[in-house]
Amino acid sequence: MNPRTTTILGWLTLVAVLVAIWLVLGEEQPPTEKPGKLWPDLAARINDAAALAISHEGRTLHLERDGGIWRIREKEGYPADDTKVRRFLTSLVRTEILALKTRRKEDYARLDLEGPQAAHVVVADAGGKAIVDAYIGKREFKFRARRFETFLRKADDPQVYLVTGIEEPKAEPKPWYPDSILAIDLSRIAAIRIRHADGETLTISRGAPGEDFKLAEMGKDEVFKGYRPLDHIANAFSYVAIEDVRRDDGAAAGDPVGRVEIETFDGLLVAIDAFRTKDETEDQWWRIRARAAEGAGRQADAAAAKEGGAGPDHDAAAEKDGGAGKDDGKKEAEEPDAAAEAARLEPLTDRWLIRIPKHVGDDIFRRKAALVTKPESPSEKAAEEDGAGG
Repeated sequence: MNPRTTTILGWLTLVAVLVAIWLVLGEEQPPTEKPGKLWPDLAARINDAAALAISHEGRTLHLERDGGIWRIREKEGYPADDTKVRRFLTSLVRTEILALKTRRKEDYARLDLEGPQAAHVVVADAGGKAIVDAYIGKREFKFRARRFETFLRKADDPQVYLVTGIEEPKAEPKPWYPDSILAIDLSRIAAIRIRHADGETLTISRGAPGEDFKLAEMGKDEVFKGYRPLDHIANAFSYVAIEDVRRDDGAAAGDPVGRVEIETFDGLLVAIDAFRTKDETEDQWWRIRARAAEGAGRQADAAAAKEGGAGPDHDAAAEKDGGAGKDDGKKEAEEPDAAAEAARLEPLTDRWLIRIPKHVGDDIFRRKAALVTKPESPSEKAAEEDGAGG
């Protein structure tokens, strides 16, 4: 191949690359407005938002404000996570224009800005008037800039914008549920009672935070399998993801698995009736009831005093020492409020069934045979060692 041919091929390659870039990014238009907020006046109007609709790839989600609660229409009004809704609406306010792109309708499809691949987002006020109406397309994380960049067009404007700041719109209920229906740290748990549907019962308890859990049904000649297996059961309540929700009509939601009751040192009482789902997943439907025990604050003080922590006399001692405790200079963790926690759970659980992943149910509803065993006799141990040596 002679030098002239090589040069011509090089120029053709360059032209092809430039054409490809133009096709991907669209035709840059002369600015018609200065880069800045995509919706400059939205901050003053976003508090009027009463409905959020997202349609994407054949799915549609409606979130509707009911007083101070955002509810999911497609899930019979189950409460959405308020923090997630506010975060998405705030992201609309903060959406910044990075560049003006194409205005040609024939470019919309390749930018995922029309058809089912386009996410259509409408925020409306209580009267149904649209506050935001936009189509959200391709979205990519830029590592060097450390941000997501998204193609977007307003419903009444042919202009395509490249923006940042907007959160990904999700047109299905699960991302809008609270991340965890229960968040009971292992350190808070005083007792767990598990009753299987066939009557087998496990009673797990301890006298104070920091002590080891004990199993009431454990025989004197039995030992635990593995390392602290009761901790694994207690720790399962620290994060319980929601797979799905449905209205509770009071009937059994499937084959009964059993009942578990949790008691915390700060006075939170939680009772769970579990049922096996009627499908191949072997997930569980949970009917959850939570309340605060009478005198919850006094129980928490007693447990803390028994452990050697802060009790009713701790404040007086701290004042005597000039306000300095053993964690001087450190902000103390906020104490759990059992009554507030029970009140938070009530709208999320009362008259609702919560679908829980199989692995969580399996971690909690364990059998005694999976937790304890009889220690090997010296003769059995010697026989094993001889077999290994042979």
